[in-house]
Amino acid sequence: MKIGMCCGTDVAKYEKCKAMGYDFVESNCGGIASMSDEDFEVCLAKSKEIGIPVLTANCFLPGETRVSDPESDDKITVDYLSVLLPRAKKLGIDTIVFGSGGARRIPEGVSAEQGRATLVRKLKEIICPMAEQYGILIALEPLRYEETNILNSVHEAVEVVKETGSANLKVLADLYHMVCVDESFEYLKELEGLLVHTHTSNPFDPEHKRIFPLEGDGYDQKPFLSNALVAQCGRCAVEAACTDFDAQAPQSLKVLKDALSALDA
Repeated sequence: MKIGMCCGTDVAKYEKCKAMGYDFVESNCGGIASMSDEDFEVCLAKSKEIGIPVLTANCFLPGETRVSDPESDDKITVDYLSVLLPRAKKLGIDTIVFGSGGARRIPEGVSAEQGRATLVRKLKEIICPMAEQYGILIALEPLRYEETNILNSVHEAVEVVKETGSANLKVLADLYHMVCVDESFEYLKELEGLLVHTHTSNPFDPEHKRIFPLEGDGYDQKPFLSNALVAQCGRCAVEAACTDFDAQAPQSLKVLKDALSALDA
């Protein structure tokens, strides 16, 4: 399994991750799409110079796309993707993580059924076909209830993937969100061919935030990773907060590498 780090568009962190031994970095769609052409070319050149693969990107859609709102304008989504997707392709991104709790939140006055049907339509008719033109997979990320009111579990995301029927629509499992909604890691074993990416963290920070996995933190990463491996998922990225990136990011890599080694033993 390849181990990555979520770094946004901070190319200085890309360089640090390469030196630390990470396999890849995960970027940020909003950051990529909002750059000027000149700034993007600088970012692209620096990324290529550093040489660590930028395989994934998160924070897919801005809130104004409102992809679960029947009254939203499809053109807003099309225009945004027309900027994002070619840039993502140039960076080498092959998988985009679709969390975007605000963008997919069902607005007041819209039923859960209407909102879900709208999201499925936009995935089927707009998002997946446009991404497919660039050879990019979309990985639906379930989010905890505090962040959105639709697709809060891996089970629900799988149902939407199957209903949409798009070959480039898959699923991401995030350890933190699964813990928050009390979803069993065991379910991941059933998702071979669907589970294409994972996020991990230590989900038990005293302030109920996700933090970097650290040596001696008492949280066992093996149950999550082992079930993802049964599903033949080949990637896991750290998505969490830290207090000292330079000191803690190498620890996170060691924690995850040690967990994988223990599973192989």
